[in-house]
Amino acid sequence: MSPEKPEKTSFPYEFSMAARMLRNGVKSAKSRGISLRSIAKSLGYKQATVLSHMASGRVAIPIKRAQQIAITLNLDPGEFVAAVVGQHSAATSDLLHQSTASQSDEFATDLVAIADHPLSELTEEQRSVMREVVSDPNARRRWLSLAELPVVLDLRRMRPAMREKGLNDYDRNRLRDALKDD
Repeated sequence: MSPEKPEKTSFPYEFSMAARMLRNGVKSAKSRGISLRSIAKSLGYKQATVLSHMASGRVAIPIKRAQQIAITLNLDPGEFVAAVVGQHSAATSDLLHQSTASQSDEFATDLVAIADHPLSELTEEQRSVMREVVSDPNARRRWLSLAELPVVLDLRRMRPAMREKGLNDYDRNRLRDALKDD
């Protein structure tokens, strides 16, 4: 009989809002070319593993450092501090959450109403798209209107590689010629 494999156990703070926010902040920084090591250095940590352990939920995020971490990672300081406090005290977290929820802006409230569920229940694809929209100051230029969608879907069906590679010069010129006003 073979020995049983031990069950994978999660870290104590892995599923906390603070750890999720920190993970997302680090991921966002990395997508901008900022390494975990440079983030740790800017926060005064000698080792990047300290941040890694906090983001994974292995250790709690220190309350004293929460605001500095939030600012460094472009996280909302109020929300992040409240989430960090939540790692240390559920009762205090509930009070802070109620306080910040009553002060939340209309946009977030609108998004919850549109989604018809809490934003925490958005799919990863929805979150990814929302991050792209927020990160682009000219988002409207990148996103299709409902009227444009059928045309682009037709192009994608006719040229499957278009999504990753775009149209080649020949196809772009043919399209321009076909749509030119006579």
